[in-house]
Amino acid sequence: MRKTIDQFFVFFKNLKKKQVAVLVPLLFLIFNLAYSQPGTLIEISGQVTDQEKNLPLSDVSVQVKGSLAGTITNSTGNFLLRTKTKLPLTLVFSSIGSEGGERRY
Repeated sequence: MRKTIDQFFVFFKNLKKKQVAVLVPLLFLIFNLAYSQPGTLIEISGQVTDQEKNLPLSDVSVQVKGSLAGTITNSTGNFLLRTKTKLPLTLVFSSIGSEGGERRY
């Protein structure tokens, strides 16, 4: 391992300044990609129903407020949403022809 590190530094010393200017950002990017922790996905699921009749509502948009994460409900009113947004968060519900709403989790 030590020999490999020494070889890297010898290689690095022999590079010209223009090559270093390209290589250093590239090495930084590779290091970040290799050692960065992937974001933890939060799964939120539920069912959207009509308040008066308690019937499931299909094709309702469900979005995380302030984010691009979103989904729509299926034919039985169920939804599954995956987001990297940390809790607490607010879900925004909307549908054409009906009053939308928000719910904080």
